[in-house]
Amino acid sequence: MNPSLHLVYLCGEYPPASHGGIGTFTRAMAHAMVARGHTVTVLGVQRGLGAVRDERDGLVRVLRLPSRGGGAGALADARALGTALATVHAQQPVQLIEGPEGAFALLPLPRGVARVVRLHGGHHFFAHLEGRPLRRWRAWAERRSLRRATHLCAVSDFVARTTAALVPSLAARPVTVLPNPVDTQQFAPRPGVAPHPGRVLFVGTLCDKKGVRELLQAFAIVAPQWPHATLELIGRDSRDPATGGSYAQAMAALVPSALFSRVRFAGVLANAEVAEALARTTLFVFPSKAEAQGLAALEAMATGAPCIISARGPGPETAVHEESALLVDPTNVPALAAAMTRLLGDAPLRAQLGAAARARCLAHFDLAQLAPRNEAFYTRCVAEVRDG
Repeated sequence: MNPSLHLVYLCGEYPPASHGGIGTFTRAMAHAMVARGHTVTVLGVQRGLGAVRDERDGLVRVLRLPSRGGGAGALADARALGTALATVHAQQPVQLIEGPEGAFALLPLPRGVARVVRLHGGHHFFAHLEGRPLRRWRAWAERRSLRRATHLCAVSDFVARTTAALVPSLAARPVTVLPNPVDTQQFAPRPGVAPHPGRVLFVGTLCDKKGVRELLQAFAIVAPQWPHATLELIGRDSRDPATGGSYAQAMAALVPSALFSRVRFAGVLANAEVAEALARTTLFVFPSKAEAQGLAALEAMATGAPCIISARGPGPETAVHEESALLVDPTNVPALAAAMTRLLGDAPLRAQLGAAARARCLAHFDLAQLAPRNEAFYTRCVAEVRDG
C-alpha cells in the first residue's frame, strides 16, 4: 500500500462549472485518488464568481477563486492562487501539485513539492495542429511552466511527441504516457435499451477543430439515403472566430431547410444524460481534427457504441481501424459520409465494432486500471523530489 499523499490539482473548470476534457479528467482522477486513501484538493480560478467558494465534492475539497480575466489579471489570478495554495499547504502539507501545460507559469510554488504537468494539449500543440500563429505571451508562459515542472506526463503518445517537437527544452526530458481514463461502470452497455433507429450522435465542444462543420456536411450527403436518420450534437457552444458570435448558431444556419427537423443541437448535458444518449445511439461520430486524446470517443467506445473517429493524431492509439472503430480523415467529407452510410446499413458490423470498442476500453482506458498507474507515478515523483 502506497503512503497517503496530499495531492493538489490545478483546474479552473472543475465540474459543475462549464468544462471540457480537463475538468472531466480532474474530477474522475480526484475521486479515484481519494478512494485509494489520498487527500485531494482542487484549486482553480473561475470566471463569473463573486467571491471565493470553498466547497466539497464528496471527500474532494474544491477551492474556487474569482478570476480577474486575462492580460494584467493573469498575474493577480496567479498571486491569489499562490496565496490559497500556501494556506492549503500550511493546513496540511502537500506532496504533489498537478496542472495542465501553462499551470505553473506565474504561480508561487512551495519548495520540496513535486510539480507535475500533464500534457492535455496546450497552446503550442493546438496552434500547430490548427495552423495558427503562436501568441507570444501564451507561448512564453507555457514554456516557463513546463521548465518549472519536476515531472511530465501526457494523455497520449501523440501529444507527448508533438509537444516535445515544438518545445525544444522538452526534447531530452522523459514523459510518462498515462491515457485519459473512462469510468467503464458509468459508461457501459445497457442491456434491453434499444438504440433509436438511425440516430447519429456527436459529443464534444462545438467548434471547428472538433470537425462539426464536416460532420454536418457529411450528414447532408447521408440523410437523403436514410430518411429516418437524425443527427444530435451534445456539447457546449464556443465563439465563432468568423463572427464573434455563437458557433452553434453559425452551424445551424448551414443546415439545409429540408433537414431542420432532423438535426438537433442539444447543448450541455450531465454525464448520466450523455451515457444514456450513447446507449440509445445507432452510431457515434467524432471527426476531430485536433485532439490530444478525446474523452468523448472513449466514453462512446466504453458504452459499446459503434464509432467513427478521426484517423489523425491519437486516433490510432484510441482504436484499431476496422476492428474497434472506423478511422476516417476528418477533413474528407465524402469519406466521412461513406463511413456513416456503411454503418447505418450494416447492423452486424455495428455490433462487432461496438463489442470490440468496449473490450478495448476495458483493456486500455479503464479508470479502475489507470488509477493505480497514476498513483504509482505520483509516488515515484514524490520520492524523486524528496530524495533530491
